[in-house]
Amino acid sequence: MLRLVDNHDGWQSSSADSLARVNELLRSDHSYELVLLGSGFGIEERAQLSEIIQNRQLNTKLVDHFGGGSGLLYSEVMRALG
Repeated sequence: MLRLVDNHDGWQSSSADSLARVNELLRSDHSYELVLLGSGFGIEERAQLSEIIQNRQLNTKLVDHFGGGSGLLYSEVMRALG
């Protein structure tokens, strides 16, 4: 996913392999427009992440992405960003 995201002009990615790391990134000075969740994140972790975003009043969207190629990824990101 990182390579696909970083190949688009104006898009930049960070990676996290745990809820704790995502939480750490969201606490940083950098603001994130969206978080792409892959198959490694389950329903409970997604719910916790959604709660973290709400509690901090962040304008960050959550997008589930479980594969399907660059076209699908681009579509999911653009739909989320509106």
